Parts: sequence; structure tokens; C-alpha cells
Amino acid sequence: MSKVYFTNKFINKTYLTSTPEEDNGFDFEKDDDYQTIGDTNYSDSGLVKIDELIKTLQDLKEKGSNYVACDWHCDHQELEVHGFNFRKSNDEEVKVEEDKIQVKKDLLKKRQIEDLEKQLAKLKS
Repeated sequence: MSKVYFTNKFINKTYLTSTPEEDNGFDFEKDDDYQTIGDTNYSDSGLVKIDELIKTLQDLKEKGSNYVACDWHCDHQELEVHGFNFRKSNDEEVKVEEDKIQVKKDLLKKRQIEDLEKQLAKLKS
């Protein structure tokens, strides 16, 4: 079986705050309370404006992102959007990665040999 490598490069992270009540006229300075009526949002996340999300996605795309990951922070009421450029690795990137892996294997082997030589020296003494 062959191994396929992919390169994942982080581009940027941004936050979108959930403020639907404020966007629609609620003022925490003047108003005491609010009540939401109608359909229930059964999602674990809050609501963010579609236009703001589209703008954020367009900005990430312009910076080189072709994929995003999203996390909801309930303590901040924010949608965290991470932009990534994810693609198949080229030959040079694969060689660099395989060289790194080989260096780690060689270092581990060297340490294991040193440990075994110390144990052998103890047994001989």
C-alpha cells in the first residue's frame, strides 16, 4: 500500500460574535430583559449574521484558505473560524517530511543503543 501525503497550512483565525438581539434593537444599557418567541434553536451554537460569515469566508479565501474549521465558544458566544490551505503535498514537501521522520528514528535508535550499552556495562562490572 502506498502512503499519500497532504499539506495543511494554517492561514488565519477570526471570531464572529453572536449578537442577534443587539442587531435587532436590544440595548443592554436601556433595556432590562428580552424574550425570544417562535422556533427554538436546537443547535449548540448561537446565531451569527450570514453576511458577516460570508465576508469572513471570502476574506479567508482571499488569503489562501480553501477549507475552514469552526468551533463554537459558549462562554464567549463566538464562532471561531480557522482558515486552512489543504492540498496534496508536492514531492519536495514529502521528502522534507520523510527526512524528519528518519532523523527522529535514527535519534531514537542511537538513544536505545546507548541505553543498552550502559546496561551491558553494568552487567559486565
